[in-house]
Amino acid sequence: MSNRSLALLLGSALLAVTLGCGPSGPERRPRSADDEEKQSRSDARMGPLRTVWDYTPKFKECYDEARRVHSDLVLRATIDIEVDGKWRVTRTYLSTAKPIDDSLKKCLLRVAEGIVFPASGESFKVRPAIVFQP
Repeated sequence: MSNRSLALLLGSALLAVTLGCGPSGPERRPRSADDEEKQSRSDARMGPLRTVWDYTPKFKECYDEARRVHSDLVLRATIDIEVDGKWRVTRTYLSTAKPIDDSLKKCLLRVAEGIVFPASGESFKVRPAIVFQP
């Protein structure tokens, strides 16, 4: 899988968190309680996105299957995923700028419905953007 053929937009968000982008060096200020709270909220949002990121190869399989028919297919989609506090996906919705084949849509939604999120005890929504191109 080449970098050019796969670009999951949430990857850039994950990279920023993973690499700890931001001020560093001598001018870095001490972390305040506000900073800690903001980081905690950010981590809570990134956890579900990391879980979705783990399913990228399955989303890519859907895209690759669709490319057998449409070799120049560019996919730009957003999947709304609602999750209850017991790890279960309760609702999925796919939106795209351009219409896509029903079989591709069904495949992407099937993958999204099969995602297993860590139990959080709380309901939440996650909305990853997915982009695949030849």
